[in-house]
Amino acid sequence: PDMDSICSAYAYAYLKNLIDQNNQYVPVRLGSANKNAKALFSRLGIELPTLLKDVKPRVREVIKTPRFTVRETDPLYSVIDIFTKHRPTVLPGFDDNDNYVNLLTSDDINAFFLRENNGSRLVYSITEENIEKVIPGKFIKKAGKTVDAPVMVGAMEFDQFEKRLTAISQKPILVTGLRDRVIRRALKEGIPGLVITGLSDPEDLFGFNFADFNGFIYLSELDTAATIRYLRLSNTVKTILNSDRASQSIQADMLFDDAKDLLINSDERGYSVFDGDKWIGFVTRRCFLNKPKQKLILVDHNEIDQSVLGIEDAEIVEIIDHHRLA
Repeated sequence: PDMDSICSAYAYAYLKNLIDQNNQYVPVRLGSANKNAKALFSRLGIELPTLLKDVKPRVREVIKTPRFTVRETDPLYSVIDIFTKHRPTVLPGFDDNDNYVNLLTSDDINAFFLRENNGSRLVYSITEENIEKVIPGKFIKKAGKTVDAPVMVGAMEFDQFEKRLTAISQKPILVTGLRDRVIRRALKEGIPGLVITGLSDPEDLFGFNFADFNGFIYLSELDTAATIRYLRLSNTVKTILNSDRASQSIQADMLFDDAKDLLINSDERGYSVFDGDKWIGFVTRRCFLNKPKQKLILVDHNEIDQSVLGIEDAEIVEIIDHHRLA
């Protein structure tokens, strides 16, 4: 760019910023400034316009920031509640130190319920805090730790219950009504947690000695069927949140068209967007429905072959030039 090109860009951007308070005008140049232009700007104590390489739309122009987020330690119940009420495409997940982990989708929730029906006994990761959040009731004893265990129901004939309890390879969290023999046998077995259903008053447990029991004991106000359902939803988000985000992330300066093609040809609902190592948002398929256009004012030498790369994707709003209009 010659002297009149650079000076025109700077001066007109300055003027537009004075008379149009609704927009920001930024002067740019398309190449190295010559020595005369550098000397002039230096003498005036002002910075040269920024070097612009292209105006091709990039991912950073269409990224979204979340309305809702979840933490790894949150219960699945909270995630399902957000998806049910607000229907987001994706939900960003963070650890307890506010470090970004990955995006959570309805596909992850579906996969959880599909695993529940594959015939094997699942191991859940359940915190006492989540139980209190999800199941109406109260603790009469806490163990103060996260429990990783399967869930078992004590609703069968006692001999059958005892046989199954001892046959399980990993000691379960037991859900049962007020069944004296079942509760005493479970306490003796040293299970990690006991949920007694249909109770709200600890006085109903008079006669039981829980002093030597090292697990948690929770009184659920719900019936057994509802308690089991909500106990499973007390499972932590971490168990369904994929921590391998490499295949689900892109950089903010990635070209719009390249990111669109990548997402269309993948099974993902969205991608995490990073600026270097910093997470700044996400994109979904909806972000690529309309291609953004950079607004340009051309000053001096406005022909396409002399202008910025990608100008065919831009919106030209003004032309100021003493050469021919092209």
